[in-house]
Amino acid sequence: MPNGCIIYCIEKGRLEQLTLLSIASIRKFGGGLNQFDIYCVQPRKEFPISSKTKKSLSEFGVIFIE
Repeated sequence: MPNGCIIYCIEKGRLEQLTLLSIASIRKFGGGLNQFDIYCVQPRKEFPISSKTKKSLSEFGVIFIE
């Protein structure tokens, strides 16, 4: 069972790319952190992330909140 969680703010563009890179790194190299729940929050509807990113988040087991 995870001892904590990781929370990201994600929006369309560069932040979207960097967030995916960070999550991929945690899941692959994060040691104990790779078992933590990860949440991504998209605070502004006018900057939606792509469907490809949503699919990747799902594959990493991320909980996405619009």
